[in-house]
Amino acid sequence: MDELLHAARDAAATWDDRNYDHAAWFFGTDPAWRGYAFGYALVGRYLAEHPAETPATLVHAGTERFRYALEAMTD
Repeated sequence: MDELLHAARDAAATWDDRNYDHAAWFFGTDPAWRGYAFGYALVGRYLAEHPAETPATLVHAGTERFRYALEAMTD
């Protein structure tokens, strides 16, 4: 399975879990740095659908704003 798809499915399954393991997602070895790769892809997907937005306008955006982009990644 594509690692990005696998990460997106894992993220969807635990989206509302406030007790996720940050270190495992962002620095872990399965694969290393997967949270950064997933976050980059998720924001990229969101920005493609919202061309008026920029990364700077999303700095303080809540997670719900990205749920549609996450769902699109897991289809």
